Amino acid sequence: MLPGELAAEGTCINNNALQEAIECYPGRCKCIGFLPWNLPKQAIIEARRIKKLGFVGVMLCSHISYGRADLPVYEPIYEELARLGLVIFLHPMIPE
Repeated sequence: MLPGELAAEGTCINNNALQEAIECYPGRCKCIGFLPWNLPKQAIIEARRIKKLGFVGVMLCSHISYGRADLPVYEPIYEELARLGLVIFLHPMIPE
């Protein structure tokens, strides 16, 4: 939800904080991460990174692109998530 390039840095910071929970509670805590959905190439890079860190999925807010999560721009991200075996948690939200 952060604008432009801030999205990539912000998601990395959030995911690093979640990684601490995984490390603090090994075997007890599973995490879903954040992706910079507005930056598809960086989203794929972050998906690969969090998979290596032990995350089990990612969150997708239902209001992405004004409720259009079916836009072709997201297909490469979905394909990579499927390849990595990461689930997508669709977080319902009130449209902006």
